[in-house]
Formats: sequence, structure tokens, C-alpha cells
Amino acid sequence: VGGGASVYFWNYRVYLGEKYANTTVGIQGYLGLDLALPNVPLNVTADWVPTFFFNGYLSGFGAGFGSVGVRYILAR
Repeated sequence: VGGGASVYFWNYRVYLGEKYANTTVGIQGYLGLDLALPNVPLNVTADWVPTFFFNGYLSGFGAGFGSVGVRYILAR
């Protein structure tokens, strides 16, 4: 569980069209699960990152952000 601030820099081009750029500022919350497998040197994680964007292309609340990870544990 945690929180933080974010700054996103967007740079994209519409297919064969004009190029766009934008900067978005937001705040984020972090909620995650972490599982260390007992007999295997692997760690599996899943995080949900709800974000509120103050301005820019994605202004407003976004609940569809997160990550999934698998890490190799060198030493315990």
C-alpha cells in the first residue's frame, strides 16, 4: 500500500497525420500483492495503481493501471 505523484510526457502521431505532445500531472495510489514461493527462487507480484490525472489527454480518474511481475531471487 502506498501513494505517489506522477508526471507523464506524451508524444504521439496520428497515422500519417499531425504530431501531438502533452504533459499530464497526477496522483497515484498503490495496492499490491507479493508472493515468494517457498521452494523455488521466484517472487510473483501484482499491483493495482488507481490514478487521478489533473490535466492533459487523460484528465480524470483512471482505474485500469497496474502491473504483474515475476522476479528471480538471488539470495534469501
